[in-house]
Amino acid sequence: MGDPRGFLKVRTRRELAERPVEERIKDWFDVHTESGLQSWTTEQAARCMDCGTPFCMSGCPLGNIIPEFNDLVRQEKWEDAYNRLSETNNFPEVTGRICPALCEAACVLGIHQPATMIQNDERTIIDQAWSLDYVKPLPPQRLTDQTVAVVGSGPSGLACAQQLTRAGHTVVVYERDDAIGGLMRYGIPNFKLDKRLIDRRVEQMEAEGTVFRTGVEIGKDISWDDLRSRYDAVVVAIGSTVPRDMKIPGRELKGIHFAMEFLPDATRRLYGVKPVNDITVACGAGAIKLGFPVITNDHDDMWAVPKSLIIYDDTKDWIDTSIEARGIKLKITKIDIPVSFSSAFEGEIIRKGDMQVEIDGSRKDCFELVTTKDASEVEDHKIEVVGPEIDEIPVGSKISMSYTVEVAGKAMQPDFEPVFERKIHSFLNCVEGLMHTGQRDMIRVRISKADFEAGFKFKHIGEVLYAKIKSEFDTVVDKCQVRIVVGDEPNAELRKHANEVFDKRDERLKSMTDESVPVFYSCIMCQAFSPSHVCIVTPERLGLCGAVSWLDAKATNELDPQGPCQVVTKERCIDERTGRYEDVDEAVAEYSHGALEHVTLYSLLEDPMTSCGCFECICGIEPCSMGVVITCREYAGITPLGMTFSEMASMTGGGVQTPGFMGHGKQFIASKKFLAAEGGMGRIVWLPKELKDQMADRINATAKELYGIDNFTDMIADETICTDCDALLEFLQEKNHPVLSLEPLM
Repeated sequence: MGDPRGFLKVRTRRELAERPVEERIKDWFDVHTESGLQSWTTEQAARCMDCGTPFCMSGCPLGNIIPEFNDLVRQEKWEDAYNRLSETNNFPEVTGRICPALCEAACVLGIHQPATMIQNDERTIIDQAWSLDYVKPLPPQRLTDQTVAVVGSGPSGLACAQQLTRAGHTVVVYERDDAIGGLMRYGIPNFKLDKRLIDRRVEQMEAEGTVFRTGVEIGKDISWDDLRSRYDAVVVAIGSTVPRDMKIPGRELKGIHFAMEFLPDATRRLYGVKPVNDITVACGAGAIKLGFPVITNDHDDMWAVPKSLIIYDDTKDWIDTSIEARGIKLKITKIDIPVSFSSAFEGEIIRKGDMQVEIDGSRKDCFELVTTKDASEVEDHKIEVVGPEIDEIPVGSKISMSYTVEVAGKAMQPDFEPVFERKIHSFLNCVEGLMHTGQRDMIRVRISKADFEAGFKFKHIGEVLYAKIKSEFDTVVDKCQVRIVVGDEPNAELRKHANEVFDKRDERLKSMTDESVPVFYSCIMCQAFSPSHVCIVTPERLGLCGAVSWLDAKATNELDPQGPCQVVTKERCIDERTGRYEDVDEAVAEYSHGALEHVTLYSLLEDPMTSCGCFECICGIEPCSMGVVITCREYAGITPLGMTFSEMASMTGGGVQTPGFMGHGKQFIASKKFLAAEGGMGRIVWLPKELKDQMADRINATAKELYGIDNFTDMIADETICTDCDALLEFLQEKNHPVLSLEPLM
């Protein structure tokens, strides 16, 4: 029995959020921005009334036991929910996405409230089952002597084949197309049903013993009589391919096709499969209206008319010139790489054992940089790789790599450069078998062995960056080229130049304070790795990654008002000391999907900001001195807390809020707002030497202004001085560190 008052407590229905239309029209991926388990899933499941007569079960053609699996979702008993759903449904990942949800239409709650989210519960159950490894092959314990042929590999044919195989019969499935799935494979567009869902079920069925034969049409390649003679039984599950025509005016006109003539070819093209009907849809009137200008290389007696008659010497560039003259933007819908590209791969982890090569900015000279150039300096779609390719590098190597993206456009602004840079993170994480973390000169990219075997090269990183920057920022980018440099020696010099660019950008923020701006900004770019994490970006507190300043967030919002950086007002301050605002609390509650309720901007102990997976530094309280130890991603050694960076990061990474630990950017260390609620930077007692040297000038300048202390970094220990708390306390006493006179934190 579910919660008998659930439908009274939660009266609204929470639909899955959808991607903006302007984004969806660029690809064939799922229309939803949300998938799988959400913060609101269980409370929505609790709305099921568990009626005495469950009409939802009557409405379901499969007879799914809906009230029971709804209650199991409410209790988060995922294995039990999966087992209950599997009693009646072989492929809930399919029905949970494309079924017209007749069950919801029959839901009793729908009489006076929005119906229960049955279909979403079904989809969540199976998604959880796959992610928690509950879905396993179930081969029969013993085989019978019966053989069965199943003709057709649509949902009914596959379900039949699976049940017969599990019963011990020898089953062969025949499919006339080149891939298993029937209507699911090519007839249903990819944005409604990702074909990887079919592939993993086929793998499961093969492991159970089902045999598949593709490219075989019964009645043509094999006669029906021959088939019946080979097998003890034949199951015909071919569906109907005969359309119902409509006798209406205009039906005889050209360009009018049945859906099942057109849709399969669209999906075939998406997967690089030759179309069958090869239907091309075109609009002649539209082409005339957009029409290309007249271009000639004849200089005699010709007058160049802007955008209408253009004299251009090189004939091979005429098409590009025409497009540019008319201001036409080309959308790249398929990126030229040998592996899949989809937002579904964001958050994919590449383990060390599965890694072909690693670009590691913590140990090598690496960076990613976007710069604005004049149009004459940029050759559109030029991808250049300088140095060895991936197949020339030993397996498991850590290498130096930089990629510089040069863009040109009439509306392009230098303020947009860091916005583009930060999007590189999400662009590359959409590549199957590739993992990207970090930013600027602290990037980490792992390319899997599977990608290498598929033919992935360094040049394909350039293809991804070119395609995504041209398509996502088409309003400001007209041309784009990418230069990838591999090797220690060249990148050592190039990194110095890149850091000068980064420092120049940061310098612009020096005169700005949190009090001097009217609003803050949120940033959720890292939610692929940390689904509940929300950065609040202020002038004095950059994003945890160190790459998103207040100016960057502002530019991101201007480029994409519906994007990852949203305006956060600061009109209702609760506590200036800790940096607590009602506005900020409301923003993090919304953008974390209810996972967070309160966040302070300047406190380590009172609701500190959560951390993502890309933060540059992490600090933690050292109990002997009541000071704060800070370490960074580049430092692999032990700290006086007895923990490494990775071990400290486990306390707060992934969107976890842990008082006493906090991820942050390097620049925040030198801010007047750093740990302001706990006494400020006077709490800092230990830093890795490299980080201390890097930040010394800024830390010392702030300490001089706040405390009147010269060369404050001389009072801060590092690994060359000590890595244990006893020696640290002795050093602090020797230096008369200001932390010794501050109030205890605990």
